[in-house]
Amino acid sequence: MAQLQRRGISISDTNTAVFSGRQPLFSNLGRFLYFCPLGVGAYFEYWGYPKQKILEGDWFERIALEKDVIVHVLPARHYSERLLSKNKTLWAGFALETAAQRIFFSGDSGYGPHFFEIGEAFGGFDLALLDCGQYDPRWSYIHMTPEEAAQAARDLGARALIPAHVGRFTIANHPWDEPFKRLTEASQDKSYQLLTPKIGEPVMQGDTFSQFYSWWTDIR
Repeated sequence: MAQLQRRGISISDTNTAVFSGRQPLFSNLGRFLYFCPLGVGAYFEYWGYPKQKILEGDWFERIALEKDVIVHVLPARHYSERLLSKNKTLWAGFALETAAQRIFFSGDSGYGPHFFEIGEAFGGFDLALLDCGQYDPRWSYIHMTPEEAAQAARDLGARALIPAHVGRFTIANHPWDEPFKRLTEASQDKSYQLLTPKIGEPVMQGDTFSQFYSWWTDIR
């Protein structure tokens, strides 16, 4: 990782993807630059991802890219388990930092004091993307409720919040749209702006963020 920090990596002709844990994504394998936590890189190689585009990091490591972009690998609260393999790879969140803005992605994570500590260390974030779906009392240490995500956004000092790990699939007992409803309620009169784009809808940032409507209410 130190070698990556010294020489820098060109991202001018590529897109970048970050993975909080061992979750396969089969896309255009040669197109992206992939950031992942410790132990996950070997799985990406096995799945056929180009080795030279896989960047693996431990908590609190930072990877400096050209154009003054820094990727910080940060703590997340989640176990790692697939089949007979348990807790042999790391889960992580990420902060993307430039001279102009800071963005935080929690990855899959339960609520904990690490959000406040990260917010203090970075002095707040322009945007936070936080796990707030697929929650269950049995999984309280690995996934946040919408109310916990709202508190985490405040802990992080986020100016804006986008719900993540929500809306695309259902593995918990709650209705698919419940996280949106609960997060909207929990975000009333908070210091951050709640952003709820549809899946794939771009978020445009200028002096203020784009505005979105409650699109889930139109789906029956």
